[in-house]
Amino acid sequence: MLPLQVQTAYAELLQRFRSAPQTSIDGSILRVEKAGRSYWVARRRIGNTISEQSIGPDSPEIQASVQVALQKQSVAADWNRDNARLVAMLRSAACLTPDQSTGKILLALDRIGFFRSGGILGGTHAFRHYPLHLGADVPQTAYAMTGDIDVLAPAHMVLAGDDGSLTARLSKAGLAMRTVFGLTEDDPQKWVIDGTVELEILGPVGRGGATSHRHKGVGERVQARRYLDYACKDPVQTVSLYRSGVLVTIPSPQRYALHKLLIAQLRKGDFALKKQKDLNQAAWLVAILAETQPYDLWEAWNDLSKRGVMWRKLAQASLNQRPEIGQRIIQIQDEFGPVAGSNPLRSNVNNP
Repeated sequence: MLPLQVQTAYAELLQRFRSAPQTSIDGSILRVEKAGRSYWVARRRIGNTISEQSIGPDSPEIQASVQVALQKQSVAADWNRDNARLVAMLRSAACLTPDQSTGKILLALDRIGFFRSGGILGGTHAFRHYPLHLGADVPQTAYAMTGDIDVLAPAHMVLAGDDGSLTARLSKAGLAMRTVFGLTEDDPQKWVIDGTVELEILGPVGRGGATSHRHKGVGERVQARRYLDYACKDPVQTVSLYRSGVLVTIPSPQRYALHKLLIAQLRKGDFALKKQKDLNQAAWLVAILAETQPYDLWEAWNDLSKRGVMWRKLAQASLNQRPEIGQRIIQIQDEFGPVAGSNPLRSNVNNP
């Protein structure tokens, strides 16, 4: 497990983000002259452009609002500075951090409200947050870097406001985006951001089982993935160690782990090499959760087992290939009872 001082610093950082101070006006507040009259405006850099928002003509009432806004900005600046101190402490303790390109994208996703609207970070970039989130030593599998960023759009999520689609908002936030797949309406889309990182938007399979569909909530055609609705249920918040910290949402560790048991068996052809990575990630998470959060793991396993024969069949195939994971599942079933559906674990796992 991670040293206690590291766990304590992270717990403080996460709690600070959960009680973040609110500002009434974002950006630099200035008084400007226009046509011989004084006005108050707020200027904010978004990517490579400066946006200007009008506060109002100079008056005692507007001046009072400006003073309140400046006081709130001062509190927020102090809050941000203390966050940066904690992030620096955690980085110096060799906690995993995103690379610069990934951190820039996570920050943009946060600023446009993707996570607040119900969006979730998925894939290996989500997995790299679990060691700090669980207070556990970093596994070798977490050091693997990827140039892909998967973001998950649950069926119910809707981006707030009327600022356009997800990619349009990211472009406005200063990210240079280029479509490399999905050049036709029926194809799933993928974007290269700033020429280095590929972004893919994934969603649960919709009616009819199409491999992609238009997600009204994000205004994009998303790649549809089987079993993703299971992974998106009950996500958790964590802080990514970029700049002064970025609050992101990731799948719960137990659902991420068990979801990997399912999709590992779907890896075919060119994707077969990812199967071992899926099972390694699942094995590490299940080993920790069986000790630290056994009931949460049991609940997630019970939910998976209730979802049908094919779900249980895929999970069982992975457990047969990695019997150490199955032994952990048996351990929590011995503690909390058998789960829904058929339960052939004991005989199959003990005799792989």
